[in-house]
Amino acid sequence: MSGRVGDLNPKQKEALAKFRENVKDVLPILPNPDDYFLLRWLRARSFDLQKSEAMLRKHVEFRKQKDIENVLSWQPPEVVQLYLSGGMCGYDMEGSPIWYDIVGPLDARGLILSATKQDLLKTKMRDCERLVQECHRQSEKLGKRVDTVTLIYDCEGLGLKHLWKPAVETYIEFLCMVEDNYPETLKRLFVIKAPKLFPVAYNLVKPFLSEETRKKIMVLGGNWKEVLLKYVSPDQVPMEYGGTMTDPDGDPKCKSKINYGGEIPKKYYVRDQLKQQYEHTVQISRGSSHQVEYEILFPGCVLRWQFMSDGSDVGFGIFLKTKMGERQKAGEMTEVLPNQRYNAHLVPEDGSLTCTEPGICYANEVGEAFRSMVPAAVVWLSYGVSSSYVLADAIDKGKKAGETPSPEEGRSTRVTIAVVDTFVWQALASVAIPGFTINRVCAASLYMLGTATRWPLAVRKWTTTALGLLAIPVIIHPIDRSVDFLLDSSLRKLYPSVQKPSSS
Repeated sequence: MSGRVGDLNPKQKEALAKFRENVKDVLPILPNPDDYFLLRWLRARSFDLQKSEAMLRKHVEFRKQKDIENVLSWQPPEVVQLYLSGGMCGYDMEGSPIWYDIVGPLDARGLILSATKQDLLKTKMRDCERLVQECHRQSEKLGKRVDTVTLIYDCEGLGLKHLWKPAVETYIEFLCMVEDNYPETLKRLFVIKAPKLFPVAYNLVKPFLSEETRKKIMVLGGNWKEVLLKYVSPDQVPMEYGGTMTDPDGDPKCKSKINYGGEIPKKYYVRDQLKQQYEHTVQISRGSSHQVEYEILFPGCVLRWQFMSDGSDVGFGIFLKTKMGERQKAGEMTEVLPNQRYNAHLVPEDGSLTCTEPGICYANEVGEAFRSMVPAAVVWLSYGVSSSYVLADAIDKGKKAGETPSPEEGRSTRVTIAVVDTFVWQALASVAIPGFTINRVCAASLYMLGTATRWPLAVRKWTTTALGLLAIPVIIHPIDRSVDFLLDSSLRKLYPSVQKPSSS
């Protein structure tokens, strides 16, 4: 069975039902999540439920991180609009839209030097969404489901200039993005006018294509025009490619629909034009990393970054810390903007994002229990209050020690011992150790809830807070006894034998 709607065996039907149940929490935020849509993800992972679910959930994060819902209203930079070749033109005999990629005239180096890699990738995301939207229109127009596209790659003029490393890396990143986020949308891909260099270029990208995608690639020979017309009506093929379609002005290349690229004028090259003085300069060795921390005080803050590198590309990502006051690895933090490679040695990078929640960190009992629910300043204020209590209690114990009816000799020593002993005991038993313990309880519970459940973030936070509060009465007495034992075994052995202080 093909694994498509209307052609499912019993196991595939059961898998579809289970898959829908497993991902029901994300379906409302996905466009048109019907059986056709869900089966694409199942087919892409050979109906492996766990792998299909993981793939779809990553796609949901992708849509959120890349703001895919608004990508169609985004306008690429002028140089990209003018010189990035390709375009949608016509439909095959089954109604699927056709996309042409014109390789030869593409000035890959000029594009990389004139626009950021992220703008180029975002433009291709926009093209993918245009094709998805066109499939929906065709489905409504034809009264049948259309959810695949036909690609035609015109490789005439493919040369070494197209195999420039930054250009190849950008194209590979695009292919991976399509494979991961638009599975089972390719009907077939025709390669026409392929030169002798084509096998070299294909072998560079082949490892990043799924086996199913490779099977859909057809490299045509000298009779490519005749082959194309077996799949596409002549009136849907530009005259340039053997059909009868022309632009309204008679242009056989249909340039109103297909961009044929061209050499990019150097006036568009941006590295020298955008050079500026940056506030910070740092040298990062190969294989190492550099972290810059910013505190996000409230939701809605806009975080902007500008940077350039010298000599090579760099990885850059944004993560939300889960611990305050210590360096964390990327894998220990919450991913906000995935770590990606940026050609900042070629084009300065400039980007921004709107932060949806304040910085979360986890280090005092009630204060720590509510740390995920309140701004960091409130938690530190709770530490200030508890520390003030410790100091006040130490002063009070010292005052009482001085007022105790006993020989005047040794009075100052008794006061000093009372103040020091009380301060150290309270600082450990009432602030530091309980704070650290609740900190770890909350951090661990939030982490485990995030990996073991699909609960919304707000529910996970409230659950974490409840667990922190419930832990307080459990930890008090063990901590008190432990601190007494610690002081009896260390600090208190150093006291003069004036009076044995008592903990409180």
